[in-house]
Amino acid sequence: MIKNVIDPVTREQEMNWKGELLSYERYYIANVKQSKINLDNLTKQEQDVFRAHNWWSLDEIDKSDDTFIPAGFVQLLLPILAGTLPSIPICIK
Repeated sequence: MIKNVIDPVTREQEMNWKGELLSYERYYIANVKQSKINLDNLTKQEQDVFRAHNWWSLDEIDKSDDTFIPAGFVQLLLPILAGTLPSIPICIK
């Protein structure tokens, strides 16, 4: 069961994916007791590109050479995870 869902960060960005455009993303903070992933409802397009998933700690993200979107992801999350929540969602350009 998910408790205390917080919707602090949103992002709108145009992306070109095989001729299809526009991505509107919302990032949620949710406290959960377990983290089982269900991939049954992926679209055909998502199934074609999905390879794996991974749970990352903030430290792992911060030290990784991988690219994370949005830029500055760890810095955005630090105050939120410390309990300082924005009064309105943070809009990322």
